[in-house]
Amino acid sequence: MLAKDADRTHGRANMLKVGVIGAGGNARGHVRRLLDTAGATVEGVYDIDRSHARDLAEMCGGETFESVSEVVERCDAVFVCSWTAAHAEAVRAAVESGRPVFCEKPLSTSLPEAEEITRLVQESGVVNQIGLALRWRSEFRTVRELMADPDNGRMLTVCLHTAMPGRSRVLTGWRADAGRAGGGVLLEVGFHDIDLLEWLVGPATSVAAHVQWSEYDAIDDAAALSMAFANGCVGSLSVAWHDADTTPPSRHLQVVFERARYLVDGTGLQAWGTDGLRQLPKPGSDVSAESAFLAAVRDGTQASPGFGDGLRVHQILDAAYRSATAGGAAMALDGHTAAASGAGRA
Repeated sequence: MLAKDADRTHGRANMLKVGVIGAGGNARGHVRRLLDTAGATVEGVYDIDRSHARDLAEMCGGETFESVSEVVERCDAVFVCSWTAAHAEAVRAAVESGRPVFCEKPLSTSLPEAEEITRLVQESGVVNQIGLALRWRSEFRTVRELMADPDNGRMLTVCLHTAMPGRSRVLTGWRADAGRAGGGVLLEVGFHDIDLLEWLVGPATSVAAHVQWSEYDAIDDAAALSMAFANGCVGSLSVAWHDADTTPPSRHLQVVFERARYLVDGTGLQAWGTDGLRQLPKPGSDVSAESAFLAAVRDGTQASPGFGDGLRVHQILDAAYRSATAGGAAMALDGHTAAASGAGRA
């Protein structure tokens, strides 16, 4: 063996071997970022559709695995990117093998199963992380820092409006099947939004919701939530998917304080104080959720956001869907936070 080949083989041997379960769009995004993460290699991919698995394995230079069990047996860490109903099986397999596990959101199609697998990973002590992508976006990390300024005064209102294109394309696949998806746009897209709101504002104490249902059984097209927070702030979330255009997802966030106002939209971040437009810190780059997870794996520390954070979103979503069924009646939230259940809210 040539010296350079031996060096390459040795370097690969010292890398964390990552296995990917599921080969859809989310998996491709994770794989692209994993390929840019130092100290890791994508060992291989499993998907129930073998052609999808082969395509993604070719993209990352890995193997095509034949089963979930082969992934967890041969890899140091596991990314679970299959459809929602298949998450629990993969998470259980990872935990049984003592493998750190990154799971795409939602954790499950139901709150009881989300509670079960969250308890499982926390009791096992395996490093765990959930795919809550908005926390890693530079504009939201920056506005979170600005919101902590005591000169802002009391936080009064928060409003988040999300519009997601590609409805017809999304609903030609498994997301039109409530048995595999668990719900519609509120679960699939609103999961990110609800986590973002609590990450920015703090724990919610109640939620009231109205939902517009699609032609597919138990799949919603749009939802509007009214929320109250422990710090006295009141807020709203509206979320929908549509076919109006093919532009990227649109999120408009506005937070109003006594003496400040912050707006995040497609043009970036704007901030106003009592003297008008405020000077903003230079925007940073988005943080890689994948590199943060693998750093926690190497250090043996709990990653963030963890399964406990995901469970909290499931609890709020369960209350929101119950509210919609009850005609928009407000549902109290118990104030549980992921931090209290052993996961960080960094």
